[in-house]
Amino acid sequence: MHDSQLLMQKLELEWKHKTLTNGQVILKYLLICLYEQEQFNSLQYQASKNSETQKLSLLDIILHFEHINSREFFNHYCIRKIKAKAQQALDAILQNKFSIILTDQIYSPLQLLQVQAQGQRVVCLNFKPELRRQQILTKKNGLHFAIHDLEHAWEFFHDPTLYKIQIGTFKILLKLEQHDFFQAIKQDRQFKERFHYLIS
Repeated sequence: MHDSQLLMQKLELEWKHKTLTNGQVILKYLLICLYEQEQFNSLQYQASKNSETQKLSLLDIILHFEHINSREFFNHYCIRKIKAKAQQALDAILQNKFSIILTDQIYSPLQLLQVQAQGQRVVCLNFKPELRRQQILTKKNGLHFAIHDLEHAWEFFHDPTLYKIQIGTFKILLKLEQHDFFQAIKQDRQFKERFHYLIS
């Protein structure tokens, strides 16, 4: 088996040096995570709607990633292990339809609120194995954490009307938070947890 951590280290450098777009980094990250977890070793591929489906090696796709038309990836490849909303969000990111901040840091609820009030969402990728392979907040591992972020991106961006409503709501919440409006009721631990869930 190819060393997945070497693949991830190379991807981290590609991200830092901006040799791949945000969408390409996320896609390659998900593929490496799936390969690393040995959930399956091939992807279903269909060259066109009328052609037969075939299986392609997941490792070959990762190693020859630069030869793939990533903007049309989801027109040809099927990844059953990743939820539909996450795939749709990533497809939109690959086509520059969704504006996301790509980071390797877990944002606090307040940081997420500030970002969302500006009309953006965050996708967090954990490149380090000691972080990626363990539970992150409520998610099983780095793969599931990234998928969860993509699902939130879909909910945030996919409907233009809802997008405007959400930004407006987050702006109001941010202003209230900055003026300590919630300070007293945040002394209740259960409310504080629910509040942090709401704003993030």
